[in-house]
Amino acid sequence: MRPLNDHDLLVSLEGIDRTGKTQMVKAIEDALHDRGLLVYTVHDPPRLDPWEEVQREFLDQETDLSKVGLSFLFLAARLDGVQREIIPALSEESFVIADRYIDSWVAYHAHRPAAFQPGFQRGPEFFVVLDQEQVQHEMAPLSDPKERARGLLTGVHARLSDAGLLPFPRRTWLIRDDPEEALRRQGGEASVWETMETQQRVAEVYEWIAKREQRRVRVVDREADDVDRQRQQESDRGDPDSGERLDARRRRPERKSPGR
Repeated sequence: MRPLNDHDLLVSLEGIDRTGKTQMVKAIEDALHDRGLLVYTVHDPPRLDPWEEVQREFLDQETDLSKVGLSFLFLAARLDGVQREIIPALSEESFVIADRYIDSWVAYHAHRPAAFQPGFQRGPEFFVVLDQEQVQHEMAPLSDPKERARGLLTGVHARLSDAGLLPFPRRTWLIRDDPEEALRRQGGEASVWETMETQQRVAEVYEWIAKREQRRVRVVDREADDVDRQRQQESDRGDPDSGERLDARRRRPERKSPGR
């Protein structure tokens, strides 16, 4: 089901590490700028204070944080980025391109279902701001721990979306890539997430998301497809992020990114 508050001007690119998402985001941004459109690019976690330092010191390193605490630190960064960047940009009718967004949280944390087992055994008491009965009802049929972890995290996103705190993207491109090939492109210092086991499990969850969210998610094979060409084809077919709606936003002054 499409969330009630998803936004036609918000799109995202997802995928395992080292797939070239950032370069693809830049190519799409340049193509839209060439059409005279107002474009705003965001990252997840956001490149804002204090999150860049938090990412270096905690999110991408081995820490003493529990896996549940770490996953919700990522969520806090995302919600802060939404309030400080995405919502202001959307309010100005900017076309927002997210280099990772909601799906990365599920993919990178739901592959570790054991981390959430205590919550499953007692029920999700720590989601006091959510409708606990609804969350428990949605999770009840899921006997597989992996499915329960995925259902839990996607359920959190759904509740935040229903509350108007987390706009969903109109379109998401999932860049499918082979984890072994992706890790061979590794340059510089690797993060704690860049191991073969983690990337393989993350890729598996991304495939689950793509199957579950077929209306929103388009899978693009990194070796076989051109992301920018596919976006242009969808634009030519009259997707909500193209055509007359885009024409109405031509030739507006570019909004400057805070803190960059």
